[in-house]
Amino acid sequence: MLLLNDDEFVTKFDMRKPRMDDTDIVFYGMSVVQSAAAVEIANNLGFRWLANDFASLDRCLLLKK
Repeated sequence: MLLLNDDEFVTKFDMRKPRMDDTDIVFYGMSVVQSAAAVEIANNLGFRWLANDFASLDRCLLLKK
């Protein structure tokens, strides 16, 4: 998904593609494994401030402050 160009992303998901400097990006899937894999891929692409569940998002927000 994150490898799609901006136009392809908008066409597929009807929203703008996340930018590298976006904060508080949350991934979810049918299992924790899927969301964890998505976070790992996004992290390898250079994205930061990622979470794969709401507990992680809380920790992420605390680190940001």
